[in-house]
Amino acid sequence: MIEWLTRIYGAVVAFLLGALTAIFEVFYSNLRVGSVLVPATMLVAFAANFGLTWFAWYTVDKTWAPVFAIVPWCVVMVAAVTERPEGDWLILPDNWAGALAVVAGMAGFATPFLRLVKPRRVV
Repeated sequence: MIEWLTRIYGAVVAFLLGALTAIFEVFYSNLRVGSVLVPATMLVAFAANFGLTWFAWYTVDKTWAPVFAIVPWCVVMVAAVTERPEGDWLILPDNWAGALAVVAGMAGFATPFLRLVKPRRVV
């Protein structure tokens, strides 16, 4: 019973953290010091999503568990790069730091999956 509760709570927490980290990354992708764009969000996006993948694997104990974090993250990111009817953007189309934060976030989700690749033996 405890194992099932851990899996369910792990999935819920991964889902919420996926959405929360995406919101954090979106709003801090336009971070500036003076007039200089600071790309600090890229590092945070990679590290947070890397950790979320491992967290989901550890708590849910399934290979497909990171989906609980990836789906809300992608939904928030797609909404962030889509222009609103009134012309507003969350991640501007000319913001290189925002684009790199999206790429680094997806790389953070993808990198832990490299451990699943098994080397092929040549005989």
